[in-house]
Amino acid sequence: MNTTKLKDLFEKSSDKYADAKAIGTTYQSMYNIIYKGSICKVDLIERIAKFYGVPVGYFFDEEKEESKTTTCPYCGHSLKINIE
Repeated sequence: MNTTKLKDLFEKSSDKYADAKAIGTTYQSMYNIIYKGSICKVDLIERIAKFYGVPVGYFFDEEKEESKTTTCPYCGHSLKINIE
């Protein structure tokens, strides 16, 4: 889990205690996850993502694959290439 992304979201809050409560956890639990590397259960990750309006994959550095269509120089067929 990318706790840096979670930290960035959490630190923007003006009331971290209220945010933690709205997520369904405590400030201390959020602190332990962000700063002490505590394990975060899947259901909590889902609630955090929902609260901040981001997909769960956001915390795991999932990026959308971009693709590009090009033409094969040898046979002329259309090819789809994934760009990483």
